[in-house]
Amino acid sequence: MHRTRIVSFLQPLTLAVALSALPTTALAGASTASDLSYTYVRLSAFKGEADAIDIDGFATDASVAISEQFYLTAGYAETKAESTYDYADIDLVGFGIGFHAPIDNGIDFIAEFEYADAKTNNGWNSVSDSAYGLNFGFRGMDTGALEWRMGLQIVDVSSKASTSGYIGADYFVTDTISLGLDYEKSKDSDAISVNARYNF
Repeated sequence: MHRTRIVSFLQPLTLAVALSALPTTALAGASTASDLSYTYVRLSAFKGEADAIDIDGFATDASVAISEQFYLTAGYAETKAESTYDYADIDLVGFGIGFHAPIDNGIDFIAEFEYADAKTNNGWNSVSDSAYGLNFGFRGMDTGALEWRMGLQIVDVSSKASTSGYIGADYFVTDTISLGLDYEKSKDSDAISVNARYNF
């Protein structure tokens, strides 16, 4: 399999899983009418497949509320992609801004924009590229311990767009620590991730 093919499928999936374009938020900090908030640090591990290319890696990301409706995000991910005849490593750094607004008791609408810079290395060559992501979705609290999320994400890498849907949930084991699970699916890829989050 050609290395550029690995890159073209891997980068949209990496951005989707590794950065806060996946709508992960915290239960603490600046509150809204829905009692949800947007300040945390998180560690994640993910595994997926993009057009028969196996993908796995880890990510760390953070979010901080800057007003009652806006928050900033930042993230870093290391990803390994491997097929029968080829492999590639990707390091990705991203930044973004998000908006949220309560639409019902315990439910927020969210919209996020992300920019990421990715460097791909296949052992003998290194390539850098940029990616952009848009995310639209909903977050809610079913109980004081369970948070859920779902939505749609669009990622553009080198003028090639990928659209995916996602669903996920976090369980708060304490007031400040939560454990989560996410699943994301597009036409050419799918991924599952687990995370541990510290909420300020």
